[in-house]
Amino acid sequence: MIELIRRADSAQGAAIQAKLAELVVAHRVVTVDADHPSPLNGTPLPAIVDDGRVISGQAELEAYLGELGQEVERWRRFQMDACYIDDDGTVC
Repeated sequence: MIELIRRADSAQGAAIQAKLAELVVAHRVVTVDADHPSPLNGTPLPAIVDDGRVISGQAELEAYLGELGQEVERWRRFQMDACYIDDDGTVC
């Protein structure tokens, strides 16, 4: 399961949390107080832990969320009972 570790007062953490909710993916949010160190051995927060992989930093988090959004879109395309037009124009 995707785990977001963030500080309570972090605008970036709140934006990532909102994006995960928007994607409607299973995730857990762990909020760390400002006076406590990162539970990820000094990794800057916010951070995402996904299947043992730790993602942190603005560019890495944006790339991860972009890839996750594309993966969710592809997954859902084939999970519904509807016709679709594939990327190459092929109709189901």
